Amino acid sequence: MRVGYQDRKVHRLIRHHPHFTKKLELIERAIASGRLGNNKPRRQVHPYQQTQVELQPRTNESLAPRLGVSPQSLIAEREKLSAKEFLSWSRNRDPMSVGWEWNALDELYHPLR
Repeated sequence: MRVGYQDRKVHRLIRHHPHFTKKLELIERAIASGRLGNNKPRRQVHPYQQTQVELQPRTNESLAPRLGVSPQSLIAEREKLSAKEFLSWSRNRDPMSVGWEWNALDELYHPLR
């Protein structure tokens, strides 16, 4: 009985042989054309190797959504809090924990890490 089972498996493999051969040819062509496989060495990135994004100074309108408030609320907080308190408040609201400092000369918020 075991021999019959093995015979059926062998016949099934022989029957599917052209299908497997065709698939192997497709894979070989993909590797040869560079579509499959990794021809370039992979660079491992560790958290301490990631490049830092350079944050630019922002206006009320561009900083407010980042901090999850309206431009009017941002201005109100800036005027209500001391510079040190505003820095802490903005750092707690920023998605990257960046503090923001208001510069009255250029009327922009500057990032402080």
